[in-house]
Amino acid sequence: MADTSGPFDGVPWAEAEWYRHMPSAMPSGVIGGPQTAATLGPLAWATSGLTVNLAVGNANVGGAGYSRGAPTTSVPVAANTNSTLSRRDRIVLRRSTATNNVVPTIIQGTPASTPVAPDITRNSTSFDLPLFSFLVPTNSGTALSSVIDERVWLSESALPINMQNGMVSATISGATFRAGSVVFPTPFTQVPTTVLLTVVVAAGTGIDLIAVLDGNPTATGFDWRVRERGGAVTTVGASLMWQAIL
Repeated sequence: MADTSGPFDGVPWAEAEWYRHMPSAMPSGVIGGPQTAATLGPLAWATSGLTVNLAVGNANVGGAGYSRGAPTTSVPVAANTNSTLSRRDRIVLRRSTATNNVVPTIIQGTPASTPVAPDITRNSTSFDLPLFSFLVPTNSGTALSSVIDERVWLSESALPINMQNGMVSATISGATFRAGSVVFPTPFTQVPTTVLLTVVVAAGTGIDLIAVLDGNPTATGFDWRVRERGGAVTTVGASLMWQAIL
């Protein structure tokens, strides 16, 4: 294969070449600043039944620019027909070289007793920028809930505002540590200086859990451990909320 370079006037440079290079040169994220709620700020969360309607806003998505203006259009969510198990879905901005656009896209999860958000896609043709994950109720219910804000923020100068957050699920049994790993939706440019962990269990369980880092974080993620502080023989589902800051 011959050498290629660009973009230069009068020199052909394929779209695939542009998107091979630009994600590392142009940070991906929502242009704006961190918000106190998912319903606030650029590309904010709004819902009506089984639809998601993002607010207006701008983003960089894997080397492409994206602007969402008014009037906005809703994104449908598939009903969860499972009679007993909830499902966690994720909405992303997906840049596709196959369709030559960036569109809000729902990635459907799998019903489970402790549902987790589905993986994003990043390959030679698609690049997903996570925005929110949320629970889809059982029995074809229409009340979406438990929204997690996954927006990564960029300043107006396109320099990243270096904070990311998310959630993972764990089942704790007695004093035994449950371990796992988190991969940041977008790799940091350097190792985060702070990783905050919070464990959430259902109200009224009376369970006291402790979460710790298992080793030092890296620019791409970290390992964690959670256990019941008192060591009682109890099995409980827990959600580990994390926030990483440079």
